[in-house]
Amino acid sequence: AVLALPQPLQDECASCFVSASTALSAMAATLREKVTQLVAAQCCAALAPVPAIKASYRAAGKELPSKPSFFIADVLTPLRSFIARMRGGSTTSPTATTVG
Repeated sequence: AVLALPQPLQDECASCFVSASTALSAMAATLREKVTQLVAAQCCAALAPVPAIKASYRAAGKELPSKPSFFIADVLTPLRSFIARMRGGSTTSPTATTVG
């Protein structure tokens, strides 16, 4: 059996749902921005050794490498891990962190 609510109560419920929906939509943009900032920061953290590597090659008088260093493959690991989690997959990466 369907419960029939008085029209004023139906209108109030509809208004509440519209307000809640509007508030959640507004939060989505902020949340998306924060997640983007966190994942980008994690990716950038993997690049921290770059200046030291360049300096060590210069100090030793060696030619700069022509191939990527071993850690470059890990630069996008946080992004890949985040995408996998959002798709329902799992990750075993030590650099992956929970956003929230």
